[in-house]
Amino acid sequence: MPGWKPSWTLVQEDLVERVTISGIERLFFQALPIHVALLRGSTADERGNITMERKTLIFDNLVQAMASRNPGGAVIVPVTRSWRQAYCPLATW
Repeated sequence: MPGWKPSWTLVQEDLVERVTISGIERLFFQALPIHVALLRGSTADERGNITMERKTLIFDNLVQAMASRNPGGAVIVPVTRSWRQAYCPLATW
């Protein structure tokens, strides 16, 4: 059985493979690269360091940024303020 391909795209390779592990058939899904990560930040300095002290949900921001930079992608972070110093201030709770 050939791997699944959406009919509306020009995908040449199979996205799913059928593999056998320890005598059990499984479906193996190919990982797709992440090219762009869109995040929200609070403060940025002139070196590109970002703080997120005014954001409530910052769970996977570092993971998303690393996942997009690994294959050569971009990270886009709009911020509300910027600092001219080469460091971002620490959050004061």
